[in-house]
Amino acid sequence: MSKNETKWYKSIWTVSLVTSTILPALISIIYDKIKSNPFLTTLSEIWNWLWNCIMYLLNYEVKIWWLFGLSTIIYFLRKMILRRKTNQESKYPTYIEGMYKKILWKWRYFYYYGELGITSLEPHCPKCRTLLHSDDFSMGYSNLQCLRCKNKIKYRVESNDKEKIKKLILGNIENKFYPSSIDAKSPSNGSNS
Repeated sequence: MSKNETKWYKSIWTVSLVTSTILPALISIIYDKIKSNPFLTTLSEIWNWLWNCIMYLLNYEVKIWWLFGLSTIIYFLRKMILRRKTNQESKYPTYIEGMYKKILWKWRYFYYYGELGITSLEPHCPKCRTLLHSDDFSMGYSNLQCLRCKNKIKYRVESNDKEKIKKLILGNIENKFYPSSIDAKSPSNGSNS
């Protein structure tokens, strides 16, 4: 066999004849087979079931007294839930301040998905109850000054003081201990550091 002679299945004529006549016939047979058996039958059955359920619900006869009863139940459930929430919020509205390291701290409460949290925790002057202003910070101390009565307090700053105070407040609430002062050492200890 010479180089110019090629095998019949590699011939350009054979390839063109197969691709133009036999291949389309095979594709047509495969398509007809798929068409008689739906492709992705599970997905189409799920879709048909969902559609039938939706149509059933939309065409269901509803009695007016059912709607009245359902709306009454929803109304009372909502009222009970709101009453419960306001009871939770009204437990400790008076416990909004306390002493820690000779400084008066004031805060507010907030609820986030049913969890109680402390916000707006700020130092106030123990004499005139005005918000304190921080003059400077040096060597681990902060000089807090009252702008109204000029009271100056040297405060040793720790990186997590506010977090400690928040934990003390939440602990006091959890233990139903609402003191007039907060002490870092223990709630029963009345001394301020």
